[in-house]
Amino acid sequence: MKNDLLERYIYAVAKRLPKKQREEVSRELQELLNDLVEARCGEMTPTEKDIKVVLTEFGTVSEVVAKYRDDSGRLIGEPYYTTYLYVMKIVLIVSLSIAVAAVAIISLIDGFSGELSILELFGRIIAWPIEAVVGSFATVTIVFAVLDYFKVNITKEVDAIEMLPKVPKQATKKFGISKGETITELVLTLVFVVGFMTAPLWLSQALSTSGSSFMEAHATRAIVWIEQSMMFVMMLIVLDLIQNIFAIKEKLYNKTYLIVSIVTTAIGTVIAVIWGMSVEMFIKINGVFVSEGVQLIFITLLIIGALGQLAHVVYRYMHDNKVGVYNLNKPTNNNK
Repeated sequence: MKNDLLERYIYAVAKRLPKKQREEVSRELQELLNDLVEARCGEMTPTEKDIKVVLTEFGTVSEVVAKYRDDSGRLIGEPYYTTYLYVMKIVLIVSLSIAVAAVAIISLIDGFSGELSILELFGRIIAWPIEAVVGSFATVTIVFAVLDYFKVNITKEVDAIEMLPKVPKQATKKFGISKGETITELVLTLVFVVGFMTAPLWLSQALSTSGSSFMEAHATRAIVWIEQSMMFVMMLIVLDLIQNIFAIKEKLYNKTYLIVSIVTTAIGTVIAVIWGMSVEMFIKINGVFVSEGVQLIFITLLIIGALGQLAHVVYRYMHDNKVGVYNLNKPTNNNK
């Protein structure tokens, strides 16, 4: 029997199990639930109320998952383990991204001021990301271990039949958001941030013909600009991380991801404008500081980049929607 609610229930259970168990458990649950529905309704067509009664009596998603998972010897068991993995993935991505950005920006500031040695630089490159990952891993693990130990209920809303997740279509090379695409987006964002933050320095060096040393060009004023811009840059990084977190969660260019992209782009554009109006940006050409028009050019490039990314998301959403990728979860009438 094909039924939307049954399929969503089975999917909710299967996705919280190890991959090697999912196919077998899905078939077993399909047979068990079909038998229960048939025993309840006989020859009559089951209604939505009948399906809900059967699922309620069969058990919540967390209860069923706990029966199939072997959590013996685990510090964190179900119903916490699946949520733990999901939260861990997000926290590690965020913390590692912030650590890498911090290493790049702070090291550049110290390097331009002559306060950073090569040994110290390599120490930061190795130590800071490791500290971020280890600290995040330990914190999330301790929090969920405590939740598991005291059996804090975190699944009431998730286990509600009305909150069962819809069955998505698997992302492919042609459709959806791949992990490689998300990772590439994060790397490009970090590269762009570092390049943008240090633009006054490398542009001044590139445009200068006076032969003055790169370090001596105007490190002090550039460092002041970097420090004043740090808050705005961090806000933009956070917005980009939010968008990428939703990309990891949704895996498809669906309506949720489209809305998140529009909102983050709108907020990012406002932040970029405020940044441009609040902090004076300049470059030094042949010993002369130039600021007129520089801010407008850089902020315009920033906004164009954000709008270009949004245009890509809108195009992919419209394209995938046109070919029917998201028409997956309409209630089926096969049981009638």
